[in-house]
Amino acid sequence: MKRFIKIKLFIPFMIILLALLFNCQQLTSPESDQKTSNFIFPESMKGYELYGWIENGENYFTLITGTNRAKSEQEIQSDDCQTVGNAWSKVKVKGFEALQNVARQIPKGETIIWRGGLPNYPTIRNDLIMDIKKYFESLGLVFLM
Repeated sequence: MKRFIKIKLFIPFMIILLALLFNCQQLTSPESDQKTSNFIFPESMKGYELYGWIENGENYFTLITGTNRAKSEQEIQSDDCQTVGNAWSKVKVKGFEALQNVARQIPKGETIIWRGGLPNYPTIRNDLIMDIKKYFESLGLVFLM
């Protein structure tokens, strides 16, 4: 009986969850202004994690709601953008300009934690990381490295 109740509750939950997922496409500069203007970045108890790497000569960034769990390389690198209610958001962008567009949507006072790159890809240049830090801080965000 308990198993039936769990399944009965699980199915509606999954339907709602799936309806909330996948509300945006990959964001690239300069077209990303319009796409990120409606993207929801809720206030986060654990801030946001920022990953950056170089792929085919281009800088890529993923901003994802902070959690206690390790993120997989596939999760970080995937092109999907997601928002699950007010609890979780993830967005991947190409280029610093697109990242700036995303940063403008994050509530002031939020903490952004630079997590670095991906194991099998070149890392973002240190001078660009410092430019990102300065830009985020100019928006009233806390940037930790």
